[in-house]
Amino acid sequence: MDLKENSAVKFIKYYENLIYYFLIFLFFILGKFGFHYADTDSLKFILAPTNKILSILIGFSAIYVPGDGYYYEALNIFINKDCSGINFLLLSFLAFSYLILQYCEKSLSKLLSILLTLIFVYTFTIFVNSARIFTAILLQEGGLKIFSNHQGLLHESIGIIVNLSFLILAYLIVEKKLKHKREKNEKIT
Repeated sequence: MDLKENSAVKFIKYYENLIYYFLIFLFFILGKFGFHYADTDSLKFILAPTNKILSILIGFSAIYVPGDGYYYEALNIFINKDCSGINFLLLSFLAFSYLILQYCEKSLSKLLSILLTLIFVYTFTIFVNSARIFTAILLQEGGLKIFSNHQGLLHESIGIIVNLSFLILAYLIVEKKLKHKREKNEKIT
């Protein structure tokens, strides 16, 4: 296939996927609005599993304080709305849905893939969010006391580094697997 044919195929695929891109973006926008108006109690669906994993990792248990979140008395920290990972979930959903659509041919497989992507990013977010919070606790409690006047900056920096690292790595792995699967299928046909 020459360059012109390849560009035309990509354009057609993009056009065919336009409705799916719209639906994915609509979900993203609705998720952002929902998160804006959500409180900590309404985010227990993502905070509770994150708390369970975090409790195992750090060896402390938390108590749930309605309206405030999971409180770790030994560390004097709350896991609440700000720590929920919803923004990461929404961003991951955009990225992985876009990626998956590049490798789906039929409408039903596209819809099912988007649904499976949502389940994947929910699980992925809980794992990454737990790792992010765990990393922040280790760094803040274990030696980065020199940044005590800049806890907000340190907290955000850890979040950016951990989240972006996991997202890029997972994206590259999934993309490689999808390419390999497509090449394998093309060899069969």
